[in-house]
Amino acid sequence: MLNVAVQEPLVRPATRSGVLKIAGRIAAIVFVVAIPVFLITSSVRLIAQEARFYEYGFTKYTISEQTKLPPAELARVAQAFTRYFDSSDEWLTISVADRTGRTFNLFNERELLHMKDVKGIFQLVWKLQFLSGLLILGSSLAQIMLYGRTPKDQIRALIIWGSALTLAVVLALGGLATLDFEAVFIQFHLMSFSNDLWLLDPRRDYLIMLFPEGFFFDATAGIATLTVCGALALIGLAGFLSPWLERRFAR
Repeated sequence: MLNVAVQEPLVRPATRSGVLKIAGRIAAIVFVVAIPVFLITSSVRLIAQEARFYEYGFTKYTISEQTKLPPAELARVAQAFTRYFDSSDEWLTISVADRTGRTFNLFNERELLHMKDVKGIFQLVWKLQFLSGLLILGSSLAQIMLYGRTPKDQIRALIIWGSALTLAVVLALGGLATLDFEAVFIQFHLMSFSNDLWLLDPRRDYLIMLFPEGFFFDATAGIATLTVCGALALIGLAGFLSPWLERRFAR
C-alpha cells in the first residue's frame, strides 16, 4: 500500500491573508504620502515654467530700473529661464542690450555655475513629480489587484488623508516662511547647495538684481497657493466620487 504524504501549502490561508493586509497598508501609505509630493512638485513646476510670473516680479520690484534693461529685454530673459530648466543646455547664456544699446552677456561665470546647480535641483523636482504620480497610480492598482476591487470608502479616505497631509505640510512650512522668510531662505540654500556660489553681490551680479528676496517670497506664496488649491480640489473630487462609486460598486 502506497503511503503518499500530502504536502501542506507553503503559504497557509491565514498567513496569505496577513501578507495581503500588510501589502495593502503599504500601498495605502504610499498613496497618501505621494499626494503631497506630487502636488508640491507640480506647483513648483508650474511657477518655475511660467514666464508671466517672472515678468510680474520684474515689474513689481522695478527690475528695469535696477538693471537698466528695457522691459522687452526682461521679457526675453524670462523666456530664457523657462526654456533653460527643460532644455539640455548646460549653461544659461543670455545676451542682452541695455537702454544705451550696449550688448553684453548677462551673467558672469559664478552666476552661470550657480544656475547650473539650480537647474539640477529643478530637474530633481521634475523627476519627483513623475515618480510620485507613478506611485499614486501604482498603489491604486496594487490595492485593486490585492482586493479585487478597492472599496469606495477607502478610495475616498485615502484621497482625503493625502490632501489633509498636504495642507498640514504647507501650513507648517508656510508658517515658518512667514515668521522668518530670510532664515528659511538661507537654510534652504545651505541644505540644497554644496558650495557658496549662491552668495552674490547685488551691486554687480545681475542674477540677484533680477531676483531679490521678495521675488522668492512671492514664488513661495504662489507655490503654496497652488498646492492648497490642488489639495482642496482633490477633497472636492473625493466628495464627488463618493456617490459615483456608491452606484458603481452597488452594481
